Amino acid sequence: MSISLTRLSGGNTPADGSDPRTFPAIWNASATAIEGALADTGASVTVSETAPVSPAEGDLWLNSTEAKMYVYYDDGTSAQWVAAVGGTVPQQGKILQVVSTAKTDTFSTTSATFTTVTGLTASITPSATSSKILIIAQISSALHNSADSFGHFKVTRGGTDIYLGDAGSSRIQGVYGGYTLGDNKSALLSHSVTFLDLPSTTSSTTYQVEARIGAGGTIYVNRSKQDGDDANHSRGASSITLMEVAA
Repeated sequence: MSISLTRLSGGNTPADGSDPRTFPAIWNASATAIEGALADTGASVTVSETAPVSPAEGDLWLNSTEAKMYVYYDDGTSAQWVAAVGGTVPQQGKILQVVSTAKTDTFSTTSATFTTVTGLTASITPSATSSKILIIAQISSALHNSADSFGHFKVTRGGTDIYLGDAGSSRIQGVYGGYTLGDNKSALLSHSVTFLDLPSTTSSTTYQVEARIGAGGTIYVNRSKQDGDDANHSRGASSITLMEVAA
């Protein structure tokens, strides 16, 4: 048995029946129909001004002050009453929030160790420790050196590596790298990184794009090396987007 509840009018409906306005006058279903539907679910229901003591997963509470139905939800880490209609009960795979940062200015580095690309960071506060964070980063970059040059990029969580290629002797571990041959002025190219991370926290968490040069030279972000002020050259844009995914 299932029913669809709609609130028809306001007012309180105390459990002791002292209010003359009856339950059916507020909702579009009779008390008998509601009780029958609840019995089918195996959940208990409480009609009161205050939340029930020691509720179990799936129990329902009709807040007689607010005239609103709540369900007791436990995600394994924390438990709380949430609105039964239009509430915030996470569903597996559901996107709970999105945070994004766009970088439109330029950046360059000659560092031989990974360094954060200024402005290409984003922070998110997961609502549950079980949530996963989908990271989508897009980087417009170029390399230059008078000799052969290599550049490398990766995404970290607060400086901690979360997504790298396997170690291989002296090879640099990263997500992707670029290469220029000789005195190549280097075209501005766009690359992307996508990774699903499990930070296991409900604290604010920062993700950042990091870059380093390999065998000398310079890495440029959002511009080419030549960066000529004419119609043959362009400036680029980069971004990092974080999505909290319910587990």
